[in-house]
Amino acid sequence: MFLRRLAGKLRAENWIGLGLELTLVVAGILLAFQLDRAYQVSQDRELEQRYLIRLGEDLRHDSDEIAINNSRTTVRLGQIELLHAAIRDPAIAATDPLGFAEALEQVTWRSVPTITSGTFDELRSTGRSVLLRSEGLRRDLATYYGFIDEQQRLGLGEDDQDRFRLETLGLLSGDHLSSIEDPESFPFEMPPNEAIRIAEAFRSRSGAHRWLGRLAKYQVLMGRLGRDFQSRNRQLLSQIDSLIEGPR
Repeated sequence: MFLRRLAGKLRAENWIGLGLELTLVVAGILLAFQLDRAYQVSQDRELEQRYLIRLGEDLRHDSDEIAINNSRTTVRLGQIELLHAAIRDPAIAATDPLGFAEALEQVTWRSVPTITSGTFDELRSTGRSVLLRSEGLRRDLATYYGFIDEQQRLGLGEDDQDRFRLETLGLLSGDHLSSIEDPESFPFEMPPNEAIRIAEAFRSRSGAHRWLGRLAKYQVLMGRLGRDFQSRNRQLLSQIDSLIEGPR
């Protein structure tokens, strides 16, 4: 239809009508492009908001995990102090038999929080990170997740932990270890005299004593990293909350 009208105007040399017709067609095409672009921008902004909300949820979960992990670090340092005290006086184990048994086993447990990175991994793997308009946020997210990933890969303190385990192997029975790992399924009570016996055996294993200081250094380092990690987490949450539109 348009081509027939165009041919008719050319034959009639109706240049004004031809110009108006072409102007309307070009304007229609440009308007369609603008509408399509506006729709795509709207879709991108909506998707960005959904990702920001999900990132905030992940970070809040991380915050709880980091806080728990920081508390564990404090507990581990207390357990190391208890073992030092038991070396000086094995009878101290009788004041808290189960706590002493837990200290022997748990001082080698690692203190790295479990982080939820599903949303960030999805953004990175799909190339949708560009949906986040804040370049600073993209940079800080990469630094945040890279930081914890590096700590997990480094395996800080693993050699010291393994050596302490070898030096203390056999002090606790399989029942003791099962109960420490899963106290609800394997409850047990340790009599005070048994705790003293184990403490005396531990005091005789001088090879284990020298690793306690290194285990303490590891926990101190993990505590410092944990506080740094918590600070990064809070800063990211603040950035994301400021970018989320509407009530939260």
